[in-house]
Amino acid sequence: MPSIAQDYDSVGKTGSTLEDFFSAAIAFSPTLKIAEEGLNIGSARRRAANGRLLPQVSARASNSDNRSEPNGQTKKTFDGERFSVQLTQTLFNWQAFAARSQAYLIEDQREAEYYGELANLLSEVAEKYFSVLQSKDSLESIASELEAVSNQLNQIQSLYDRQLARITDLYQVQANLAAVEAQQLKLQVELALSKEALFSVSGLTAGELRGLREKQKFLL
Repeated sequence: MPSIAQDYDSVGKTGSTLEDFFSAAIAFSPTLKIAEEGLNIGSARRRAANGRLLPQVSARASNSDNRSEPNGQTKKTFDGERFSVQLTQTLFNWQAFAARSQAYLIEDQREAEYYGELANLLSEVAEKYFSVLQSKDSLESIASELEAVSNQLNQIQSLYDRQLARITDLYQVQANLAAVEAQQLKLQVELALSKEALFSVSGLTAGELRGLREKQKFLL
């Protein structure tokens, strides 16, 4: 089976699309590499088991130096060559047939394990990729809210300075601003953790990530 994984040095590189992180994760994952090696071994055993049931051809060749000395005649020398080809075919060998069946079962099992690991890996990468996008969207939203509350605080402060607003109104807006700032800090931490989680499965640093286009289908 041709390997899906390709040589991919992701150290120090950044990714921006889901495909970037898929490719990097496939080459980066040690679990997937182990499953791939298991599949390769299973395929090699299956080919070896099949080979024992195929026709076997053997060839031999020999060369000899012959001498003849008839009575009273001149000695004669001549070369001799002999060639033979042998073709054999197994008609029934229970152990060989059983070994082939076992090899096919093992290869099927290794193939299922490999593609199971691949599906799990791609699902995990997609989940962490969209988690980063969601964290970025939330952070952008809180930034807009922070700006709105800051403007409101400036307005209330201006009114309070002119004795047109109560101190309780000023305190309320200040508390709102503090709450929004705390939420913004929390979202910044969440974004950093989401990026680190995406890096941990791909070895690729998250750059300016792109969302999915409208009507784009995503299948695993």
